[in-house]
Amino acid sequence: MNPSTKPIMLVFDLFGTLFDVNSLTELLLPDKQNQSQFLSDFVTSWRARQLDFCMRRALMSNALSFEKITRDAFITTAEEPRFKDQVQILLADTQKAVECWKKLKPYPESRLVLDALSKHYQLAVLSNGDKAQVDALLEEAKLSHFFQHVISTSILKTYKPDPLAYIGLLAQSPIGSLENCAMVSSHYWDVVGAKHVGMKAYWVQRSPERVADAWEYKPDEIAPDLAYLAEKINPKIPR
Repeated sequence: MNPSTKPIMLVFDLFGTLFDVNSLTELLLPDKQNQSQFLSDFVTSWRARQLDFCMRRALMSNALSFEKITRDAFITTAEEPRFKDQVQILLADTQKAVECWKKLKPYPESRLVLDALSKHYQLAVLSNGDKAQVDALLEEAKLSHFFQHVISTSILKTYKPDPLAYIGLLAQSPIGSLENCAMVSSHYWDVVGAKHVGMKAYWVQRSPERVADAWEYKPDEIAPDLAYLAEKINPKIPR
């Protein structure tokens, strides 16, 4: 990377980037891992619907709390015929399931990478999660101290990738210009949203099955996990 383009602030997505959404499978039914395929399929569908609901509500300027959206996505997913019977038996407590989002497990490399990067950059979180939920998640994982800024899009009553979600960084931090920021995300739509408003963006391509969208916006760097990414954007940080 050209040193002249080095960002001052790295802005992290949470769900799927720093924290493993698939850890929900263990949190939902810790004593029933014989249900692992059902849980994996259910969590994948629940997450996809959660994102879909966020994006539709952003388009309609009709935001709700992220917790409410997560709950609605759970209830809708539970009605899918392939899940309905097992959900009624195994996951009957909807609120308990939603609360598991506050206890997601960080990816194995998250802590060491944040520690290394914090010595070279300002670090921030930009999440669609509610502020209280995001704070609780970071506290539970003991990662809060790495971040100078923890920003929830809820303050703007919208969600990424709405441009307002990224532009809101300027009001919530003293960064001066979005050109000084780089979005770090495992979601290509997040990369596109950040690039659209003039930020740099690094794509954490956690699965080779995830392909780049055919958009005019491309990530500045691509890496399979945070450790590889840290080394790519700053060679002083060993993997």
